[in-house]
Amino acid sequence: MYRGILISMLILTVVSGLAFAAKPDTEAYLKFNLRYDAARNTASCINYQNGIIVPAGSKVRIISYNANKINVELPDKTRVVMEYQKKFTGIAVEAWLDRVTSPTDPTPEWKDFDETEMKGIKSGKALVGMRKEAVLVALGYPAAHRTPAIEHDRWVYWSNRFAEFGVVFSNNRVVDVGNAGR
Repeated sequence: MYRGILISMLILTVVSGLAFAAKPDTEAYLKFNLRYDAARNTASCINYQNGIIVPAGSKVRIISYNANKINVELPDKTRVVMEYQKKFTGIAVEAWLDRVTSPTDPTPEWKDFDETEMKGIKSGKALVGMRKEAVLVALGYPAAHRTPAIEHDRWVYWSNRFAEFGVVFSNNRVVDVGNAGR
């Protein structure tokens, strides 16, 4: 059943991505929490798990983008440069934008998330008991070069450029958060 939900979310992401195809000067909603470095006003496609959280569901404006950078205006009018590297995502910048943004508010899709999952999303953390779908909203997609498929039961995230951590699943639920266990 959980695998079916995950597959449905992936299909919805692909279908909505094909229909949306984010363009410059487009308003969109974040599908997952985005973190950025306030001192540099930068974010990374790896979505380092430190810095200021822009909550999933926030309406942003995609100002412009090219193969390496995406200029975004946040709800408070702060402008952030998202550094993009295909080697970390495994997909083109346009496909990545479609993966992380939506033309419509994604929050109604979270109605089946339980209390633990909503707590994890609000705090930007993976908590024991969360489903994969909720972890994606809380942390974003793990970097493809360390987690080649989200169907796997161990995802690797970065706290910053030098420290990583793992999220381990069993039966579609988080059972451990901590050492990436190379």
